[in-house]
Amino acid sequence: MILRQSTDIEKTRMYNVTPEFISSEELKNDIPKLPSPRVLQYHLPFDRFPLQVLAIKPRVVYIARNPKDVMVSAFSFFTGLKDTYKFKGTWEDMFELSVSGQFPPGSWFKHVLDAEQFIREHPDLPVQVVVYEKLKESPVEEITKICQFLGKPDALAEKIAEAVAFNKFKANMQKEKLAEIESLRFEKDSSGVLRKGVVGDWRNWFSEEQNKEFDKVYLDKMKDSPIGNLLKKYMM
Repeated sequence: MILRQSTDIEKTRMYNVTPEFISSEELKNDIPKLPSPRVLQYHLPFDRFPLQVLAIKPRVVYIARNPKDVMVSAFSFFTGLKDTYKFKGTWEDMFELSVSGQFPPGSWFKHVLDAEQFIREHPDLPVQVVVYEKLKESPVEEITKICQFLGKPDALAEKIAEAVAFNKFKANMQKEKLAEIESLRFEKDSSGVLRKGVVGDWRNWFSEEQNKEFDKVYLDKMKDSPIGNLLKKYMM
């Protein structure tokens, strides 16, 4: 929306680069058709970036979120899937696998630490770190910062904040055939792609023991992490 200077979802599509499509003909054929500058949503670690990134130096917006909420969101997502990628374990199973970095998407800790290392090693690659919780707290202020990073006017920051407010965005996405997509990928009783989007839902899932265990691991692994320090206050 910032790049297109529009809040019209029809005009502001982006391409979700998923692992299974990373080398596919669909990826090769579709991306060149997108209007430039192209917006690619990418979940994979920085070390999986195409080599062209270092040559072209696109602007990168890295979104970091409290790992406890990430874990809850991932549990809902993967247990709701159909067939191959469906996770059939319990929340306790998910917790243990995630803390040890064995859950299939990989370790949250490694993802963030590798991102920080990549940023340090490539200071000429423009990267803006956006904290999800701050985006929820002060959407206009954070969107204005992203406008500045992308070199675009911030006149629409307030309207963009309204357009991407979670409940409104989810309602608009339903119009974009999200329901049809979810019927193919998710079980009927799942929350699908878009669940709650709230801050702090982890408190409804973590036991006191799990919370203490996770905090201990977090403080050990992220003690020297700038992003880790930014997120720390949302984990208490």
